[in-house]
Amino acid sequence: MSSLSKDTWIKLILWVIPIIFAGGSLYYQQMNTAEKVSSLSSEFDEHVDLAGHPVIVTRADEIEEEIQDIQVKMIEEQRLIRTEQQRAAENISSICQVTGANCR
Repeated sequence: MSSLSKDTWIKLILWVIPIIFAGGSLYYQQMNTAEKVSSLSSEFDEHVDLAGHPVIVTRADEIEEEIQDIQVKMIEEQRLIRTEQQRAAENISSICQVTGANCR
């Protein structure tokens, strides 16, 4: 190794120093990222265990009530439609009987 000139030694040192710093920086970045991931993972687990945000739960309940109200209205409207259809069928039947027409 003593056969290398001072110029070569300086070039070698100048070439190795950035690699060492890059390796240290990469190691630090990996450790920092791993720490953040484990922290976020535990926070995420805590968040998943929550029942839900109160505003969202309240809004979901309101939507369920609205859906139930709409279903009740739809059932009432269907009853009215059936009543109208029955009345129309009776009227057509009466007209057919009075006129003697074959209304099938």
